Amino acid sequence: MAPNNLRTLVWESLFGADYASRYYGYLARRLAVKDRAYSLVLTLLTSGAFLVLLLELDIPKAAEIIAFFAAGLSLFLTFQKYSKAAQLSAAFHKRWSQQSTEYEGLWQRLDELDPEEILGRWTELSRREAEINEFATVEFSEDGKLQRRCYEEVARVRRLPEAA
Repeated sequence: MAPNNLRTLVWESLFGADYASRYYGYLARRLAVKDRAYSLVLTLLTSGAFLVLLLELDIPKAAEIIAFFAAGLSLFLTFQKYSKAAQLSAAFHKRWSQQSTEYEGLWQRLDELDPEEILGRWTELSRREAEINEFATVEFSEDGKLQRRCYEEVARVRRLPEAA
């Protein structure tokens, strides 16, 4: 049977990996939806400007105004890079899901493994976790509301008492 300190280490790591997997999964979906929505609006704006010109509609300055907003949105999207952020977040989601699965496997076998093997596996997983975190903290700002949602979801799934 694993000592309590090892059980705590593995449990907290499992909880953290599950949380991070959910966080980056939701973030990837949110960013992908934003990217598609802005791209659709940009397409509608540019198409609208083109149609105004093509049909020679008698709407004063319509094409110029629509083109102005399309250019502004295009410039905004150039700096926001939602598509790249969505792809990167999806990659982090995948890596954290793998970590969560590994920790889950270790958690399920705690009573079968000797403490040295548990510590060895946990150390290796923690090293990989540090590598993931090194890149994630550079690329993304934190979303407190989404963090809370993910924490509460993991706590509910893992049957923890309600968070304060």
